[in-house]
Amino acid sequence: MLFQGLIENVGVDVRETILQDWSWLIGVDKEVVAISVFGDAFLTDVSGSIFWLDTGNGCLEKVSNNFGELLDYLDTDKGKNDLLLDWLQAELASNGLQLRNDEIFSYKKLPIIGGKYEVDNFIRLSICEHFSVTASLHFQLKDIPDGTIVRLNAL
Repeated sequence: MLFQGLIENVGVDVRETILQDWSWLIGVDKEVVAISVFGDAFLTDVSGSIFWLDTGNGCLEKVSNNFGELLDYLDTDKGKNDLLLDWLQAELASNGLQLRNDEIFSYKKLPIIGGKYEVDNFIRLSICEHFSVTASLHFQLKDIPDGTIVRLNAL
């Protein structure tokens, strides 16, 4: 692991899940470079640019021109806090929450619908399940205007 909180060796099943389930947002020209322990993905395109798939808010943002530039940014306090939520990783660890293989910290309630970046809003979830569930929810929410009250029903 290059940085605490960044998983670079992403399995084929995870890469395929991300690319397939999120294709409605990321298109078909991206490849997975890494994911964070909070289930955000870093993607690259043919130009080598790096994009951040924020699964909590359902958005894609270009964050650097190449992987080396991303690593340089993640080596700063701002980068660690902005993209890897370094401070929250520390809080989760101090509360005894440890990940097993193929798990990430996922939201109980997504930030886009009012979930907070705090310890009580996170659970351990398999990486593939996290990306599938968040992609499905964001796809359903993508055309709903900001401020609309939504009600989620558990199946």
